[in-house]
Amino acid sequence: MSLIGTEGRICTFHDLRHTFATAAIAAGVDVKTVSSILGHANAAMMLNVYASADHDAVASAMERMAGIMGVRPAPAPIVPLEDAAHERV
Repeated sequence: MSLIGTEGRICTFHDLRHTFATAAIAAGVDVKTVSSILGHANAAMMLNVYASADHDAVASAMERMAGIMGVRPAPAPIVPLEDAAHERV
Protein backbone atom coordinates (compact mmCIF):
# COMPACT_ATOMS: atom_id res chain seq x y z
CA MET A 1 0.00 0.00 0.00
CA SER A 2 1.29 3.48 -0.87
CA LEU A 3 0.61 6.82 0.78
CA ILE A 4 -0.93 9.15 -1.82
CA GLY A 5 -0.51 12.88 -1.30
CA THR A 6 -2.92 15.72 -2.05
CA GLU A 7 -1.46 16.11 -5.54
CA GLY A 8 -2.33 12.51 -6.41
CA ARG A 9 1.20 11.12 -6.37
CA ILE A 10 3.03 8.78 -4.01
CA CYS A 11 4.61 10.64 -1.09
CA THR A 12 8.39 10.70 -0.85
CA PHE A 13 10.61 11.02 2.21
CA HIS A 14 11.14 14.67 1.23
CA ASP A 15 7.35 15.22 1.24
CA LEU A 16 7.19 13.84 4.78
CA ARG A 17 10.02 16.16 5.92
CA HIS A 18 8.19 19.10 4.33
CA THR A 19 4.94 18.13 6.08
CA PHE A 20 6.73 17.71 9.42
CA ALA A 21 8.44 21.11 9.17
CA THR A 22 5.26 22.90 8.13
CA ALA A 23 3.13 21.21 10.82
CA ALA A 24 5.72 21.82 13.56
CA ILE A 25 5.92 25.53 12.77
CA ALA A 26 2.12 25.78 12.56
CA ALA A 27 1.94 24.11 15.99
CA GLY A 28 4.20 26.80 17.45
CA VAL A 29 7.54 24.99 17.54
CA ASP A 30 10.24 27.61 17.07
CA VAL A 31 12.08 27.69 13.75
CA LYS A 32 15.54 27.04 15.24
CA THR A 33 14.30 23.86 16.94
CA VAL A 34 12.65 22.54 13.77
CA SER A 35 15.79 23.36 11.81
CA SER A 36 17.91 21.48 14.34
CA ILE A 37 15.61 18.43 14.25
CA LEU A 38 15.89 18.34 10.44
CA GLY A 39 19.69 18.65 10.66
CA HIS A 40 20.06 21.96 8.85
CA ALA A 41 23.03 24.26 9.39
CA ASN A 42 20.74 27.28 9.77
CA ALA A 43 17.07 28.14 10.07
CA ALA A 44 17.00 30.19 6.86
CA MET A 45 17.71 27.11 4.75
CA MET A 46 14.93 25.18 6.45
CA LEU A 47 12.44 28.00 5.96
CA ASN A 48 13.35 28.44 2.30
CA VAL A 49 13.00 24.75 1.47
CA TYR A 50 10.50 23.10 3.79
CA ALA A 51 8.14 25.48 5.55
CA SER A 52 5.11 26.39 3.47
CA ALA A 53 2.87 29.26 4.44
CA ASP A 54 0.00 28.01 6.59
CA HIS A 55 -3.17 29.53 5.13
CA ASP A 56 -4.87 29.66 8.55
CA ALA A 57 -1.80 31.37 10.05
CA VAL A 58 -1.77 33.92 7.22
CA ALA A 59 -5.47 34.68 7.75
CA SER A 60 -4.94 34.97 11.51
CA ALA A 61 -1.96 37.29 11.05
CA MET A 62 -3.95 39.54 8.73
CA GLU A 63 -6.82 39.65 11.24
CA ARG A 64 -4.39 40.69 14.00
CA MET A 65 -2.80 43.36 11.79
CA ALA A 66 -6.22 44.69 10.81
CA GLY A 67 -7.03 45.02 14.52
CA ILE A 68 -3.81 46.93 15.15
CA MET A 69 -4.48 49.23 12.20
CA GLY A 70 -8.14 49.71 13.10
CA VAL A 71 -9.38 48.20 9.84
CA ARG A 72 -11.70 45.24 9.48
CA PRO A 73 -11.14 43.42 6.17
CA ALA A 74 -13.99 41.69 4.40
CA PRO A 75 -13.65 37.89 4.58
CA ALA A 76 -12.26 36.42 1.39
CA PRO A 77 -11.35 32.88 0.38
CA ILE A 78 -7.68 31.97 0.10
CA VAL A 79 -6.97 30.68 -3.39
CA PRO A 80 -3.91 28.43 -3.86
CA LEU A 81 -1.39 29.89 -6.31
CA GLU A 82 0.31 27.99 -9.12
CA ASP A 83 3.93 28.38 -10.15
CA ALA A 84 5.19 28.62 -13.74
CA ALA A 85 5.03 24.82 -14.12
CA HIS A 86 1.37 24.90 -13.00
CA GLU A 87 2.11 23.13 -9.75
CA ARG A 88 0.41 24.19 -6.56
CA VAL A 89 2.64 26.25 -4.30
